[in-house]
Amino acid sequence: MSGLPSTADNSALRTHFGSRGATITDAKVVFKKGSGVGTSRQLGKSRGFGFVGFKTPEEAHEALQFFNNTYWGTSKLEVELISDNKSIQEQLLDGKETRAKRRRKEGNEGKEESDSEDESNKRIKTLKPVHLKAIEMQKAKNNTGNVDQGQVEDVEKDVNTEMSDLDYMRARMKRRHIPEELDDPSNRVPEHPPQPQETPEQAEARKQAEVIDQVMETARIFLRNLPFSCTEEDLKTEFSKFGVVNQAHIPLSNDTKTPIGMAYISFASPNSAVAAFKASDGSIFQGRLLHVLPAVNKRAPQDQSNASFKKIRNKDRKEGAESRDFSWSGLYMNADAVVSSLASRLKIDKSEILSSESSSNPAVKVALAETHIINETKGFLKDQGVNLDAFSPENKGPRLENTILVKNIPFGTSVDDLDAIFRPFGEIGRLLLPPAGTIAVVEFTLPQDARTAFKKLAYKRLGNSVLYLEKAPDGIWSKEQPSSEAIAGGPKPVEVKENEASNEDGGEAASTLFIKNIAFSSTESKLASIFSSISGYRYARIQTKPDPKKPSNRLSMGYGFVGFDNEEHAKHALSTMQNYVLDGHSLQVKFAQRGKESDSTNTTSMGQSKTTKMIVKNVPFEATKKDVRELFGMHGQLKSVRVPRKFDRKTRGFAFLDFVTRRDAEIAYESLRHTHLLGRHLVLQWADDEAANDIDALREKTASSRSTNMPTNKTKFVGPEDLALEDTSD
Repeated sequence: MSGLPSTADNSALRTHFGSRGATITDAKVVFKKGSGVGTSRQLGKSRGFGFVGFKTPEEAHEALQFFNNTYWGTSKLEVELISDNKSIQEQLLDGKETRAKRRRKEGNEGKEESDSEDESNKRIKTLKPVHLKAIEMQKAKNNTGNVDQGQVEDVEKDVNTEMSDLDYMRARMKRRHIPEELDDPSNRVPEHPPQPQETPEQAEARKQAEVIDQVMETARIFLRNLPFSCTEEDLKTEFSKFGVVNQAHIPLSNDTKTPIGMAYISFASPNSAVAAFKASDGSIFQGRLLHVLPAVNKRAPQDQSNASFKKIRNKDRKEGAESRDFSWSGLYMNADAVVSSLASRLKIDKSEILSSESSSNPAVKVALAETHIINETKGFLKDQGVNLDAFSPENKGPRLENTILVKNIPFGTSVDDLDAIFRPFGEIGRLLLPPAGTIAVVEFTLPQDARTAFKKLAYKRLGNSVLYLEKAPDGIWSKEQPSSEAIAGGPKPVEVKENEASNEDGGEAASTLFIKNIAFSSTESKLASIFSSISGYRYARIQTKPDPKKPSNRLSMGYGFVGFDNEEHAKHALSTMQNYVLDGHSLQVKFAQRGKESDSTNTTSMGQSKTTKMIVKNVPFEATKKDVRELFGMHGQLKSVRVPRKFDRKTRGFAFLDFVTRRDAEIAYESLRHTHLLGRHLVLQWADDEAANDIDALREKTASSRSTNMPTNKTKFVGPEDLALEDTSD
């Protein structure tokens, strides 16, 4: 804009054009050259024009329509929109190049004159001092009168004392006559032949090639003069048109934690980095002219020739932790921490859980304990506003830059311990630690602080364990507000939504638990015995129905209700008894609701199935058919279990399960899809009914064809005698 008042400065220009609520990224009034040097330099008189940068083109067009031909004080403003075609910058660069060429030309001419003067002075200095003295002595001899012999001898002694032996010998030697044309310095052969002088155009092309090579080597560019309101997401969106952007990093000020107007962009391909470098340098981004430079390579690796294998491996793991795809599941937990947590709750020793004296396999016990802790953790995280679907193995989407999943936490770690570890790297928005204390979620306010903490704390030893850090998947935070404070370290109160049709029994419903998956052999006395130890227990009831064969008897329906004094006691029982194993069945506990109880489970779309058959992958080779049946049988009734084996009787690493009902299959899927067996994460997948039927039919067809083509056990051998008999019969 032109026609600015003479009193307008940068702040006044920003205030005037930002009065309509637009985001001003840059405002500058052009002044004449002032007096003074450095910090004491004073600005000259305003030249009456300036530049204003807006964050979006829409804001710039709106400002153009509003402020053009308006008055600021007594000055009429003329506003024009600068296009992003680099025409102005190219003209400025051309002018700078022309002035630089003129200066280089003037400098070269002055250098040539000074070189000629230096050459003549050098010729004068190369004359021997002996020749000068001889000329002076000859002049003195011609101009002298009568001088006695003693004076001459004294002068000769003085002259001789000033000459060295080498000079005296040279003076006494008879010099041959060298032609003057041969003695010319121009005819001498230089010791080092001169190299051809590089032109300014060649020097500029060479520098440009070096810059391109540097960008190709690092695949990173360095941005300057960025708007302070710019975010990393804005940079990713802007530069993704050149190729895949691995990372966009905006450094922050250590004091104010605000951007400093610079950024680094890392590309997946060097060609993308070169294209971004060529196209973005000097372009307009959010109202500012970008200055793009090649980013220097990251810190060079140190010499590890004398380091041990363990140190080299740990260093490589820490350096690549941020970009590595991890093999552990989303809710990975330390097996020792799981057993320790369960033993602490049951007030028993860990050796009793892992004892091999019982009929159950210790590995199955640990897997069931892990399932119990995982389901409890999932309930806690859901209450804190965490979207559990983000932890599914199928979620391969982007990761959050400001949220970290902390895994493999040793038992006994508290919220204060984790806060003391992560707090020094920046302000923490949320820190969630479930009651079991086996996994944590840490959310930083700034993504830069989260990246720093990730690099410093990856694979850091905590107690007797090593921390496994992973960036949280995108979408981990649900839109619903969490039901507790930002920092949580134990079981928090769960908000129960009131029924729309409230009645006088509403309070009773809030303190009553609905128990599913009860074994048909379990009685009300057994159910009451496991809940009676919890404070506030009132009653336990199992729903029954008449026996069709014997109407006088009652049959269990597989579910029941447990009542407590108040809602708090019911919540405590819910978190404690979830997935408790009673008579071989894992109990499913939730709050009772008035109305018809739906027979279908509240599972995610991934847990719903149309079949009762399931495929279990990544099964440990040490696991047997009995272990698989025992583990999955705790969560539903199985019709069949098949674990294929090789010719050497070793398992092949997968299993096929067939449940009695589809509901049992869904419960087992939701309960065990994050479970580990002997350190391996069990990968569950629904089997296609049609494909399974086709495979069974194909197997039957193959078996029947083999049976028809295979010879019987009784084989008739034909000998020479039989052939002779056949010939005679013919």
